[in-house]
Amino acid sequence: MEKRVFHLYGDNIVECERIFDLLISAIDVTSYNRYGNASNITLSCSSSIGEFNMIYFPGFGRWTSDVIKYIRDSGGVLREAPDCIMTEVFHGGEKPIFAVEFCSALDAGNQAWQRSGRAYSSAKSGLPYIFLTEIGGYELNPKTREKKVPRLPSPAIPFSYISYSKLTSTPVLPVYIFSPGADIDKKKKYMSSIGMGELNSFIKAIFNNSKEGQIESELDITNKCLSFVKSISSDLKSHTKKYTPQEWGTLYDDMENAQLLDLIVNNRRIDWKKKFAAKSNITTSAKNIMKIASCYGQGISAGDLPICVIPSTKVSKFIEDLNTEYEGNLPCEFINGLTNDNHLAICWINGFKPKGDDSRPDRGLLPFLRMLVGDDAIVLTVVFGAAKEETWKTFDSDINKLITRNGLWEAILNLSNYTLIDSYTLEKSFLTASRNSYLNVPSNNTKTLMEVNSNHFPIKYGENDVDTLIHLYFKNLLSKSCFEGMCNPPGGDWSGVSITVKDNEYRWLSLPRVSQSKAKRPDHVIQFPGTGIVLSVESKDYLSNLESNIGLDLNRYTKDLIGFEPNASRPINSRIDEWTDDISSFNLPNLKYLSAAAYIEKSERDLNNAKIKSGCDIIMGVRFDDKGKAKLTISSNSLEGDNLVTYMKENLENNPFNFKVIFNNT
Repeated sequence: MEKRVFHLYGDNIVECERIFDLLISAIDVTSYNRYGNASNITLSCSSSIGEFNMIYFPGFGRWTSDVIKYIRDSGGVLREAPDCIMTEVFHGGEKPIFAVEFCSALDAGNQAWQRSGRAYSSAKSGLPYIFLTEIGGYELNPKTREKKVPRLPSPAIPFSYISYSKLTSTPVLPVYIFSPGADIDKKKKYMSSIGMGELNSFIKAIFNNSKEGQIESELDITNKCLSFVKSISSDLKSHTKKYTPQEWGTLYDDMENAQLLDLIVNNRRIDWKKKFAAKSNITTSAKNIMKIASCYGQGISAGDLPICVIPSTKVSKFIEDLNTEYEGNLPCEFINGLTNDNHLAICWINGFKPKGDDSRPDRGLLPFLRMLVGDDAIVLTVVFGAAKEETWKTFDSDINKLITRNGLWEAILNLSNYTLIDSYTLEKSFLTASRNSYLNVPSNNTKTLMEVNSNHFPIKYGENDVDTLIHLYFKNLLSKSCFEGMCNPPGGDWSGVSITVKDNEYRWLSLPRVSQSKAKRPDHVIQFPGTGIVLSVESKDYLSNLESNIGLDLNRYTKDLIGFEPNASRPINSRIDEWTDDISSFNLPNLKYLSAAAYIEKSERDLNNAKIKSGCDIIMGVRFDDKGKAKLTISSNSLEGDNLVTYMKENLENNPFNFKVIFNNT
C-alpha cells in the first residue's frame, strides 16, 4: 500500500513542529525519522493511521505553489495566514485539510480579536480552523515582572467562533489550554473549558476521514467553549452592560431558529457608548455621530466593545441625523443602501498608530463582528483614526489598490457593506464607499486541488532558512549537549525563554521587546548545561541587516531576564499541560552569557566583517546552493567563543540532513 503524504505549511519551523507534537498524541505516532534539506525536513512516520510521510514547508509565500493564495481563491476573502496549514497530497494535487493558530499572548483588549481574520478567512474557504489558545495568564509588571492582574477576553470573542461554526457549518473551533503561568485558582475555575482531549479526537477524525467523528468532537469542543464563555461572563463585576452566563446560553440555543442580530435587539437592551482618551485627535463630527449612535443603538452583548447595532425600527432616523451632521451631503446611494428594513451593525475603527501606520490588531475587528453576526447582516464601518493623507487619496482614486496593498483596508472594505471615513487628517469632511461598487468576491473553489509543491526548497532564501537551519542544528545535532530555551523565527510569538536546572525546566513569560537596560531581545536562546553557558543568537537574512555591536545587547537582555524569578516550571520533557506557577525550588545557577550572529554569507569577506560589526562571541555563516544543499560555518570570535566551538564540535551527533557543518576556531 502506498504511503500517505502530508505537507505542513507554517509561519516557521517551530510552528510546524508544534503541529507535529499535536499529531504524536492525536494519531498515536509511535516512531519517526527526520531527514531532508536545510530549508525543510521530511519525517517518515508510523502511527494509528498507518505509515506516512510528513514534509515541512516553513515560511508562507516561499514555495512554488502558494497555499494562502489557494485558500483566498477558494473563497477566503482575506490574505490572513494562520500559523499552520496541513494538506494531503494526492495524484492530482494537494488539498488543505485543516488550519491551526497558536496563541500564547494574553487574550485581552484588541489583542483578543487580532487573529479573527485568519479564522474567518479559513471558514469562508471551507477549511476547518483550530484556535489553540492559552488561558489563565497574568499581565506582568514591566519593571518587577511580578503578576499584576489576570487578563481574559470579552465573552463575545470565543462566542463568535462557535457562532460562525453554526452559521457556516465549517468548524471554527477555539481550544483552550492553560497558560504556563496559570495558578491553582484559575485551573480550578476553568478546568471544564480545557479541550486537548477533544482536539485530539477531532484531528484523528480528520485523518481517518470520519465525518461522524468530526461532528462528535466538534460538538464537544463547542460545549467546552460555551462553558468558557459562561465562566468569564460570571466573573464580571456588573452585568448591567454585559450579558449574563444564562443570556449567553440562551443566545446560542436560540440561534437555531433566528438571526443573532434579531436575538440581540429583542433581548435586554444594553446601552452603548464609545470611549476614547481625552487627548485623542478625533473630529467633532466623529464624536457627534458616536453620540447619535449611542442614542439609537445598543451594545452587541456588551456596552464597551467598538461594535453596536441600530434596530431596524430606528435605522431611518439614525441615517437622517447622520446626514444632518454632514449638512445633507451624504451620497444618495449611501443613504438609500443603509435605509432598509434590516438592523444595522456598526463597527468603529480607530485603527492607526500616531504616525499613520495601521494597527495590526484592528485587522481582526471586522472579521470578529462578521463571525458574531454572520455574512448576511448589513454592516457600516466608521473609520475615525488618523491615517496618512496619501491613504485618503488612494481611497478616493483607486480603492482596489488600497485593498491590495494593505491588510487593514482589505478587511474594512471587503467585509463592510458601507464605509464612512471621518478623520482629522482628511482634507474633505468625509469619504464614503459602498461594497457593491468595487468588491470582486473570490468563488468557493474547494473542489479543485492545489498544485503539488514537489520542489522541497524555497524560491528565494532568507531569514526563515537561517532560523530553520539553526534550529535543526541545535535541536537535532546537539540534542544531548544543549537545551533549546527559545527559538523565534519570523512569525514567532516570543512566548517565553526557558532554562533547565537539574530535573526541571523554568520559564520566563511575556518577554519585553527590550530589557530595562535597553538591551536587544535575541531570536534564539541555547543553554549548554554541561558548561554553564547560555548562548543568545541574533539571526538575519544578510550581514548588512545585522545591528552593530549586537553581541553585548544580546547578552545583557538574557542576563537581565534570567535575573528575575521565572514565572513557571515543569519537569524536563513533560507534556505541554504540566506547567505550574510553583517556582519555589528555583535557584539560579552560575551562568556564562555568550552571543552569536547568524546570517546568509554572500562572500568570503563576510566572516571578518561580521566579527568586527557584531561584537559576538560566535559567528554562524550559512550558504545555500541551487539544489537545496547548505553549509553552516561556525567560527569563534573570543576566547570563550573558541571554547564553546570546540565543545560543539566534540559533541556533534549524526547528521541526517542535507547540510554540512564546518567549525573554525580562532
